[in-house]
Amino acid sequence: MASKSTDWVKIVGLAFAIAALLGSHWYFSGQLAERNAEYQEKKKAYDEKVQADEEEAKKKAEAAKSLLPQKTGDAAKTGEVMTAVKSGEEKTGAKTGTGEESKTVVEAPLAQPPKEIAEAEPITIPGEHLEMTFGAKGAALKHAVLSDVYPVAKDLVPEQKPGVEILDEIEPGRLSLSMPSIRIGDTTYGDLESRVWELVEDSKGFQGEGQVWTVAYATTVCAKTEPYAPQARVTKRFMVPKGARHVEAEIQVQNLTKQTIVYDYTLRGAAGILLDGPPDNPRQGAYFNLKAQLAARPTGDDSPTVVYVDPHAAANADESKRNISRDENLWATVQNRFFIAALLSRDPTQAIKITADPIHKGMRKDKLADLRFQEDNIAVTMQRRESADLEAGKTSEPDRYAFYMGPAQESMLFEYEQALQLPKPVYLNSAVQYCEAFNWRWNNVDRLGRLLLWIFNGIHALTSNYGVAVILLTVIVKLALHPVQRKQTVSMFKLQEIQPQLKAIEEKYANQTSSEMKQKKELEKMDLMRKAGANPFTGCLPMFLQMPILFALYGAFSHAYEIRQAGFLWIKDLSLADHLADLPMWPGQLNLLPILYMGMTIAQSLLQPKPASSDPQQDQQRKMMMFMPVAFGFLFYRMPAGLLLYFAASATFGMIESWYIRKYILKKDSPGGASTTEGNKSPSGSPIPGVKAAAK
Repeated sequence: MASKSTDWVKIVGLAFAIAALLGSHWYFSGQLAERNAEYQEKKKAYDEKVQADEEEAKKKAEAAKSLLPQKTGDAAKTGEVMTAVKSGEEKTGAKTGTGEESKTVVEAPLAQPPKEIAEAEPITIPGEHLEMTFGAKGAALKHAVLSDVYPVAKDLVPEQKPGVEILDEIEPGRLSLSMPSIRIGDTTYGDLESRVWELVEDSKGFQGEGQVWTVAYATTVCAKTEPYAPQARVTKRFMVPKGARHVEAEIQVQNLTKQTIVYDYTLRGAAGILLDGPPDNPRQGAYFNLKAQLAARPTGDDSPTVVYVDPHAAANADESKRNISRDENLWATVQNRFFIAALLSRDPTQAIKITADPIHKGMRKDKLADLRFQEDNIAVTMQRRESADLEAGKTSEPDRYAFYMGPAQESMLFEYEQALQLPKPVYLNSAVQYCEAFNWRWNNVDRLGRLLLWIFNGIHALTSNYGVAVILLTVIVKLALHPVQRKQTVSMFKLQEIQPQLKAIEEKYANQTSSEMKQKKELEKMDLMRKAGANPFTGCLPMFLQMPILFALYGAFSHAYEIRQAGFLWIKDLSLADHLADLPMWPGQLNLLPILYMGMTIAQSLLQPKPASSDPQQDQQRKMMMFMPVAFGFLFYRMPAGLLLYFAASATFGMIESWYIRKYILKKDSPGGASTTEGNKSPSGSPIPGVKAAAK
């Protein structure tokens, strides 16, 4: 008996499948181990710092206690502290018995509320990566531009200059990095976002060793009723390092009353975000939504819990469903397709709650023609915990925040977080999600998307082209799934060959209507298919196995910044439809890849085995399967070109695979012409043991 030849395609396919599993395990295990080691190191440093701060605070408290005036006479008996003539000393700023100068407390009541001050000119800070404009109204960030990013593919619009607007005043009165409200004692003041603040500092350039441009605004909060006594002085300071992709913000509160106060406030992050497409076509035909993500964790946990909120949910859901509150409230982002604006608290315990709020579209009357302002949008705010007691005349320690604006790229966000030197990791890079649907994060598919991007980046490093990476990935997937695809094709051929026997069983029980006979008929059919090695349920198995890959690829080509503006052959941008030309009628543009995909898929289906019987129902099903590629072609017509390139390449390699299986796996017997499966033929002339050959 001739020995069976080695099937190298099957061996290579199995090797690729095993390599993919081991590679993904190695990749994610290595990342997890690296992050755990880094977390433990930072946690140790953080614990040491906390212990040192506690010891320092204890020493200061003991030193301050030793300086307190001693109780004498009747004061000692009654437990009262000596305060003679203290009020007069405070008014003149004279030295007290403690040897310290007390701060002057404003006592003169105002006859009327403070007059509005003239609004200072906006201050624009140019940078290598960011250009930001700050305004005195609301003491906020009015406008931000990614100065080193092109809004569209450079070869698509050659005269296009770099610069993508990311933040603007989308809804009048809502500003990024503004303070919507502050509460002092029992009174809440909600006009801080609309009032004009006083410009108290402008370095007018990048100054100092760190090359930082500093802008500061301040405002005085007065009582709401006469005599409108000042309550607090709020100072907001913005610091922009040269060459950075973020701005540092500090907030301080000075107590202007005669008694101890407590306070809290809300700080807005991004007040919406603009799409990065042109004003007349900001979506550029792509399917995606703006979104917010809120991250927090209980004390002792490592990975944060992330709440996903889209504009529709923000506009219609209760606040309890669009906020997050834990022991450590870490960051809040607003994201479009490729870019992100992220607000981080440098002290995770500083915020008590993070909330997503709707931004009302179409409110800017001067921007009605700009479709970016007509999109449903979303904002985020952080609420500060109630402060510790702030004594009269004292100024609080600054609350520190960082506000990143730039590409939503995992590696870039990871490096940015490292540069901030936070006490503990907050995993800002986890804000980059490639697969989100129905407000649910599909973490397993997302991990697969990260693995595919890792493969893409590795191939891109060798070929400098993401289109080539897509084609090579298609080859890898086809080889890995070849054993399954071959089994499915062989099963379909076997099923075709036993169609006469199956039809004979149907005719045998045609007049039997009892449930027992119907069950017996199905058992006979299943027994026949089992003996023949035909499994009708394997037809969709390759597609089911590819579904996670397809979801991950769609997420990667829809959200991966690396793919943005990556070209291939005639394709200008793999993250958009290939768009060869505009059309005067529906669908409005000519996309070649969906048409190629439909043609190749139809051709591939023609190569598949067809049932030998003339059953009208099976003929109808076969015709429906012929029309499926057409339906999918219309469904995928405007999807990213990278995904359609994968589909087209997969259909092309599928045709080659079908030819290979028909020629080398399902060999023809030269004397009789009857097909044999896997080189085995029964003595009866049928490729199936125990089944007679069908009459020709």
